Amino acid sequence: MGFRGWRAPDQRDREQAPEIAPTGPPVPAWLSGADDSADAGAGCPGTSRPGHSPAYARTQLRLSNRRRGFERILRRMARSVGSGPLVAAALALACGAGCRRRTGELPDARAAQLAAEGIVRRADDLTFRRTHRPGTARSTWDKKLASLVVTRQTVLLHVNGKPLVEITPRSTGHYDVHRDHDRLQLHAGSGASATSWSFRPPDDAEGWAKDIRAVIRGGAN
Repeated sequence: MGFRGWRAPDQRDREQAPEIAPTGPPVPAWLSGADDSADAGAGCPGTSRPGHSPAYARTQLRLSNRRRGFERILRRMARSVGSGPLVAAALALACGAGCRRRTGELPDARAAQLAAEGIVRRADDLTFRRTHRPGTARSTWDKKLASLVVTRQTVLLHVNGKPLVEITPRSTGHYDVHRDHDRLQLHAGSGASATSWSFRPPDDAEGWAKDIRAVIRGGAN
């Protein structure tokens, strides 16, 4: 069944028909690819090629710009993640050189008192393993940076003058010291209040143990 007066368009009709501009929503600025104009050229996905309609070219441009946007984001993330450990290492080196906490400062009056007693051993900024309630099922431990001064009358374990353990001939608590190779264990208190301070002296562990023990026993050599 046909229509009177109608004929199929031939090649001449198609050549004479006016070209209709493509319509559609405008392309957003972030997809326009303005900053990627250097990448647009022959053979790029966003370029109109022979045999491809303008709508196809516009779709390919959107996809290409999105892909390049994602690639830029991934590159930034990779640079950020990659530099993190390097920055952390640099900070660690810098702090290792000058940011280590100091614990050996003493008030002038306290320093004068200890000097008058005769300082026989002193070590600043030692790392102690502090154990609460040692030898029990409820024992806990942590690490503590502190300094130790031993005179002929006093054993002072302190942080910048604040006593953690202080032993004098007048002390009435329970104190003891044991040596295990190059480490010493200073025990203070008893029962639930007992605390053990384990540390490695800078030298002569036996001499340190002997001098601390002399103060605990209330006599000096």
